[in-house]
Amino acid sequence: MPVIAQNQQLLQFLAPEERNALERICPPRKFKKGQAIYRYQDRADDLFIVHEGKVKITAPTADGGERILSILGPGDFFGESFLSGQERHTTDAVAMTEPVVASPVCLDKMLELTAKQPNVALALARVLASRVQELEAQLEATTAPVTARVGGALASFAERFGEKNGTNLRKLKLDLTHEELAAFVGSTRVTVTNALGELRDMGLVTGTRGEYEIDLPALRDYVDSASFI
Repeated sequence: MPVIAQNQQLLQFLAPEERNALERICPPRKFKKGQAIYRYQDRADDLFIVHEGKVKITAPTADGGERILSILGPGDFFGESFLSGQERHTTDAVAMTEPVVASPVCLDKMLELTAKQPNVALALARVLASRVQELEAQLEATTAPVTARVGGALASFAERFGEKNGTNLRKLKLDLTHEELAAFVGSTRVTVTNALGELRDMGLVTGTRGEYEIDLPALRDYVDSASFI
């Protein structure tokens, strides 16, 4: 499935004093919905840590469209290109909600911070290792049926961003159009719309127009079984 950060957010590994040090060195900035935080081929000078809102990370496709690679929320970070020595970003980062609050961290500030708070470097390494595992899982899932890919995306969204409504149900406000969801799972808008209809018919998902209720355990069971058909 496309990558949705789940339980490996950077801030969860930091103690309160480490978070305070981060905010002192790297004051947060606000971004409006739809605003580009950076664009493809912009200089990769900063890593960004999300405090509030959601950010989508996209890459251009050969036909001039975009592929949504990940959706990030509070506690996540993005723009880590400079950590690998890349001079330019290879993706776009766009604010999905109003507002997005994120701290830009340049390399000099990162070195200053990790010198004072060595646990920050360890936390970065743990999250990056988790992302490698998520990318491997994403590659394995590319052959799954579209309905399973859509279901997996909704389940991951519900786990990460949903609101509990009883034991098994999650309320989910989806900040993606059908077209964007298609870009997320690697399909077309029409096919994704049909897949959502199939998930409703199975009783796994209810709702429409971005407001959904997810039977999370049942949806996960379906995705796990359908992915190996």
